[in-house]
Amino acid sequence: MNRAGRATAEQQAHFFVKLQHLLTEGEFVSTYKFALLLALTRWAVENPDHDEAVPLDAAALAPHFVRLYWSHTRPFGAGTEVVTADDAADEWRYILVQDRGRQRPRVLKLVLAAQQAGHGDLGDLPVVRRDQLLAKVKASIRAMPLWKLHALAGGREMQFLYRRGGDANTLLFEPGIVGCLAEFSGLIEHIVRSAWLRFVVRCNARLVGKAAQVEDFLFPDGRGRLDALRPVLEQVQGRTCFYCDRDLRQDVAVDHFLSWSRYPRDLGHNFVLAHARCNGQKRDHLPSVEHLGRWRQRNEDGGRQLAAAFDAAGLPHDWPTLCRVAQSLYRSAANAGAGVWRVGSGLVPLADDWRRILGVA
Repeated sequence: MNRAGRATAEQQAHFFVKLQHLLTEGEFVSTYKFALLLALTRWAVENPDHDEAVPLDAAALAPHFVRLYWSHTRPFGAGTEVVTADDAADEWRYILVQDRGRQRPRVLKLVLAAQQAGHGDLGDLPVVRRDQLLAKVKASIRAMPLWKLHALAGGREMQFLYRRGGDANTLLFEPGIVGCLAEFSGLIEHIVRSAWLRFVVRCNARLVGKAAQVEDFLFPDGRGRLDALRPVLEQVQGRTCFYCDRDLRQDVAVDHFLSWSRYPRDLGHNFVLAHARCNGQKRDHLPSVEHLGRWRQRNEDGGRQLAAAFDAAGLPHDWPTLCRVAQSLYRSAANAGAGVWRVGSGLVPLADDWRRILGVA
C-alpha cells in the first residue's frame, strides 16, 4: 500500500521549494487557487493516512471550499451582518472583491444564496439543499482552479501537488504530498492565508482604505527614498535602462535587481535604473543570466565608486552579502526549475551560466 505517512526529508524540502515557486510565479487572477490550497491542506489533516494510489474525488474538497468562503459574504466592516435579498440591487457594494477583473466568484454567489435562504452554516442546510450546493461547488472547483492551479506565468506549468486521476473529477497526489500537507498544515495555512489577504487588499484598496497600508507601515519597502538614488546610480550606469539599454527619459524606476519580495532589505548594490515598463514586466522574477552577468560586472567594476556614493547618501551596502544572497536565490530557482525574466523575451529557462557568474561550483 502506498500510504502517505510521514514524508521523507527530501520530499519535504522539495515540497517547500515548489510551494514557494507556485506562490511566486503562479497565475492568480482570483482567490480560488488560495482556497484550493487550503482545502487540500485541511482535507489532508483529516486524512493523513490516505493511500496516494487511490484517486481523490473533488467532491471531498467542496465542503472545505464552502466553509472557507462562508464568512466572505459579510459586508466589510459591518460585523456579522449578512446582506439580505431585500438589498439585492446593492448586495455586492460592501462585499470584498476576490477577482482581479472584479468578477464575483460563483462559489461566493452560491454561498450568499444559501445564507439569504436563512441558513447560518453549511451544517444547517437540509440534506438535499446541502448536496445540491456541494455538487455545484464541486463543478466550480473542477472547472476553475483544480486543473489550473499549477499554471505559471508565461504559459508554463509545473508538476507539483497532484495529477489527473483518470477523469476531470479526480486527482492523484504526487508521492509524499499528503504527508507534507498534513504535517506542515499550520505553516501552510499561515503562508497561503497571508497571500490571500494581500491579494484581496490589492483588489479592494478603495474599500479597505487605510487597512491596505498596514503591511507597508509595519514592513516598509524603502521605496520612499529610492528617488534620491538616481544621481548615484547614474554615475556608474549612465542614463540608459539597465535591462533594455535604451535611453531613460521620464519613465525612470529605481529597481531592486533581486526583488524586494525575495530579499526584503535595501542594500545599495542591488539597485539599478530601469524603464518603469521594464521594471513592471520583470515584476518579482529573477533576471536572466544576461542581466545577472551585467549586474555583477557593474558592481565589480564600479564597486568602490558606488560604495563611496552610497556612504555619502547614508544607504547601507554590503556587496559580499548580496553575492551570497544571489547565489541562494538562483540556486533555489534552479532546484525548482523556475523561469527567469529576460527583456524582450519574458520568462525563459535559467541557463546554467548563473553558476559561473556567481562563482558557484
